[in-house]
Amino acid sequence: MSEEDLLEQEIMSDAQKRVERTIKRAQAQADAVRQAAREEAEAHREAIMEKARVRAEEEARSIQARTEQELEKDQLRAIQDVLGHIRDEAWRRIERLPGEEQYGGVLVRLALRAIENMRGDKFQILLSEDDRTRWGARLPGQIADAVKRERGREVEVELSDEKLDARGGLVVRSADGRQLADQTFPRRLERLWDQLRVELAGMLPDSWERHHE
Repeated sequence: MSEEDLLEQEIMSDAQKRVERTIKRAQAQADAVRQAAREEAEAHREAIMEKARVRAEEEARSIQARTEQELEKDQLRAIQDVLGHIRDEAWRRIERLPGEEQYGGVLVRLALRAIENMRGDKFQILLSEDDRTRWGARLPGQIADAVKRERGREVEVELSDEKLDARGGLVVRSADGRQLADQTFPRRLERLWDQLRVELAGMLPDSWERHHE
């Protein structure tokens, strides 16, 4: 399993565990607040029941409704905070990859994944200025060798003259320019985040989806 696969799995697993803990804490707090609200509503109802029973019921419902709204907002804020921290941590870890020795292999794997889903046999890769300097001379040949070895396809890969304005990753483009795969780290993190939200959907309260439609 490649470095970026391990990193993405760690991010997904960490996010799921931390959100689940956050939801459990929020639910426990919510139960306590709901109980207090019920007691307050009951006390309010008893205090004025003799004078205005109808108004007492309305007041009690109003107290409970306000409590539920505040609990929902608190849960959403807690989940958003956790996910924000996880995303920041993930980005910091991803940003460190270009300085690590295995980064060249990561670029090859990213290009391989792109090409296996593209038609044709001639491709260009776009790299950032730093990555062009460090990897540009050998990377096209390494990518072509990897595609032949692992997918049995003969392809030509060349380095584009265009410089990529992104830190980490690469873009693969067909020679005719009709196909393009963005494998830069920012775009991959964005796709990972979309996938993560889908996987977490079953754990999150219904209000999460209502607030993010």
